Amino acid sequence: MFTCSIIDNNISIATLKGYIELVDHMTLVGAYNSPKNLVDIFVITKPDIIFIDFNLAKDHFIETIQFSNISTLIITGDSPTFAFEALEMNAIDYILKPVEYSSFLRTVIKSKKIRFRELDKSLKSLKEVNDHFFIKKDSSGKKIVKVKYDDIIYIEGSQNYISLIMENCSHLTYLTLKEIEESLPQDKFIRVHKSYIVNINKITAVDGNQIFLNDHEKIIVGSSYKGNFTQKLNERLLKTKRNITKLPNSD
Repeated sequence: MFTCSIIDNNISIATLKGYIELVDHMTLVGAYNSPKNLVDIFVITKPDIIFIDFNLAKDHFIETIQFSNISTLIITGDSPTFAFEALEMNAIDYILKPVEYSSFLRTVIKSKKIRFRELDKSLKSLKEVNDHFFIKKDSSGKKIVKVKYDDIIYIEGSQNYISLIMENCSHLTYLTLKEIEESLPQDKFIRVHKSYIVNINKITAVDGNQIFLNDHEKIIVGSSYKGNFTQKLNERLLKTKRNITKLPNSD
């Protein structure tokens, strides 16, 4: 749903409200006659578009700039000469009054493209940030190594050092197991022993208190960690809802 707020006189509010009702997946979340005290409201409601009258925007310049940092800003006005000033207030578009439906629709489409482009950019940036971290490889701290979460099989702690066991290599760095545990995504890693953290996605089998990783690594689950590990495992365990009353005949 694409949300909108309007700051204008009652006649313009009625016109824009009517246009908004004609567009699928658009809704009006607020209509106001003044920009006063709206910054805090918009911080909470975060409308995708804010339509505001040029004179109101000019008289409340500071608030208008703040609006543009929260939402896509579209300014409406009575004269084409106001267009340049509107863009200087960070508006993405200026619409001449009385607002025609074709102009309204054009600027909404433009706004949607901008918002979706920003969202896509944010998601890509978030994904890039969250798939790796860096460690100091040696005691001098001069060599920095990039480590991807998905490449880690398990992490072994030994006093003030940890070993990151990877697919084709390992890294030793000056960190405690507790320090690294606090920075790891909980949906990918779990502490299974006072000395071990494993990558859940690398587990190939579990037999009693033994965890098998990538078919050749084996780690024992510590007694104090077994409950939490079992709970995490059960979240991904497929189970039948049928009652098993009799085992199949092996003959």
